[in-house]
Amino acid sequence: MVLLSHIYIIQQMNGFCKRYFESRTLSNGYSSPNFVSVLHTFSKERTYRSYKFGFEGLSQVRIKEICDLQNGRAFKPSEWETEGLPIVRIQNLNDENAPFNYYSGDYNPVHEINDGELLFSWSGTPGTSFGAFRWYRGKGILNQHIFRVIPKIQIDKNYLMYALNGNLASIIAKAHGGVGLQHITKKELDLIEVPVVSIDKQLEIVSTLDKLQSIISHRKQQLLKLDELVKARFVEMFGDPIDNPMGWKKMHLNRFTVLKNKTHS
Repeated sequence: MVLLSHIYIIQQMNGFCKRYFESRTLSNGYSSPNFVSVLHTFSKERTYRSYKFGFEGLSQVRIKEICDLQNGRAFKPSEWETEGLPIVRIQNLNDENAPFNYYSGDYNPVHEINDGELLFSWSGTPGTSFGAFRWYRGKGILNQHIFRVIPKIQIDKNYLMYALNGNLASIIAKAHGGVGLQHITKKELDLIEVPVVSIDKQLEIVSTLDKLQSIISHRKQQLLKLDELVKARFVEMFGDPIDNPMGWKKMHLNRFTVLKNKTHS
């Protein structure tokens, strides 16, 4: 069920992107790009991007040339409190329901964040922890392993967020550490290149990707509701498997199945 739903999501987004780009005049006879092409605009070489999409004035710029990266404060567990300002950690970026630790002592103002900040998590598990986020949950203090991204030129923060996340594969490839916990240094992140276009084009791209992100979010919610429906339907048909109110006969799984994994069977 999940796999088919994911395929449906991609089909929907492909259709949206196709209709969107067909309404624009693309140079050099290239066909309209699909969803994968949109994502790849942030990872292909400069000449390919500019040639295929016809964006005039597109250039590749190193991160250090367009923004400053301010790291968070290194809190000790002994400094965690139950009152004060929330300490914004990586788990608070990945999960809005993750609990906060708090801090009520003195701190450097450069570690304070407020609504609208662009943050980048640069340490943790590749695929789950790395990434750029917009912050809209009030005043807080930034924890270590997260950069506050401060633009130095006229650039839309949402565009920069998408550009950074579009380069995650390149960023993670430069990360150091073990399989489960890695990090990238500020020096290496500063050298990562992102595409920069005019502010009008930035807003146009953001509008498109925001719509795609909205589709993804809605489909994820639908998947959750479908999972709930399947579970509810199962209980309706067969009763609670633990209480077994319908008196179904019980058998051990090994009587009619063979369970296997990589090391046991």
